[in-house]
Amino acid sequence: MGRLTITVCIIVCMAVAAGCGGGSSSTTAASKAKPVYSTSFTLFSTASMSLLGGNVQKGPFASKHQNFSTVTTPAFRNVSGAAFSGPIAVTTDGAGNQYVVNYVSHNIVRIAADGVVTKYAGTGYAGFANSTSAIARPQTAAFNYPTAIASDGSNLYVADTGNQVIRKIEASGRTTVLAGIAGTAGGDDTYTSLSDTSLNVVASFSQPSGVTVSAGFVFVADTLNHTIRMIDTADGKVTTLAGYPGESGSVDGDRKTARFNQPARITSDGHNLYVTDFGNRTVRRISLATGKVDTIAGVAGQAGTTDGTRGVSLFYQPNGIATDGVNLYVTDTFMGMVRRIELTTGTFVTSTISNGLNTPIGVSTNGSGLFITNRTTNSIVRIK
Repeated sequence: MGRLTITVCIIVCMAVAAGCGGGSSSTTAASKAKPVYSTSFTLFSTASMSLLGGNVQKGPFASKHQNFSTVTTPAFRNVSGAAFSGPIAVTTDGAGNQYVVNYVSHNIVRIAADGVVTKYAGTGYAGFANSTSAIARPQTAAFNYPTAIASDGSNLYVADTGNQVIRKIEASGRTTVLAGIAGTAGGDDTYTSLSDTSLNVVASFSQPSGVTVSAGFVFVADTLNHTIRMIDTADGKVTTLAGYPGESGSVDGDRKTARFNQPARITSDGHNLYVTDFGNRTVRRISLATGKVDTIAGVAGQAGTTDGTRGVSLFYQPNGIATDGVNLYVTDTFMGMVRRIELTTGTFVTSTISNGLNTPIGVSTNGSGLFITNRTTNSIVRIK
């Protein structure tokens, strides 16, 4: 099987069609939901923002990497029969534990600080079910092609893509739906009053493929709606942060007029959101203070691997993304690369720090290195 065929299979799980990413013209879907835009950015004062979970890291890395798998190396000790099966996303809770999303086996596994790998959530079969306790967690909670995960240090949030919902896994083991309607695709925000007990199941998503957490909100890359959504974790209310459901494009500017083309993954440094805009082959930035959207790397509609400053650098398939507040780290899946974008210079210089990987997708940081999910080799690559 060639790399292109493998990549097509990967993109299906993100609801991104093979061969997309060209062109910057705007297209309108036959039907689309009316967005409810968040109205105030005073919630996102810079003083209240901080790095969380998988965004925590101490500095830039050299381009040395090592493959870990539960089969070939003792780096991760597989003591319970858990294994990596199509790993597609990874995050850390800031306490030394990492959580890997297995796309093929529809579950979450935990890599503890001591290297022990265990099943954490999910039956191992596609489906939809919640769980009420840690004891029942591996046996009863069910996911359907999950593709992304984030941590707030206590809870995990999962893009349960096949079920069209965002799930919450509490430290107690309780697994619930944070937002969305299981099995129903759509682009509606929450219209009901805050007293409505059905608030958290009114909003709908269409193949959500990216999640990140900041300032009490879960931000979602809602891939087939071409939008960035936000969920208030206090009450489950869902609003549209940027883009318009059903309209694709590559427009920068005000968040209401900005357009995305199949946004894939998302991260935050506490001041901005950063999005891999897969269909445009670009990396976008959204200010959490003003809502302004701009393109910081890649050129819409142009495929390539050119390093350089904003306006010069090119991506082929920008996918996973993480930040340490100083740099962004982006997986360029089709080309088997990990790219770094410098944030502090103002010119957003992109450089390639690793290549020759098979199908790198998810990326996270934990203070000692980057961790990359290598999808088809069922392994985790560490760059340190």
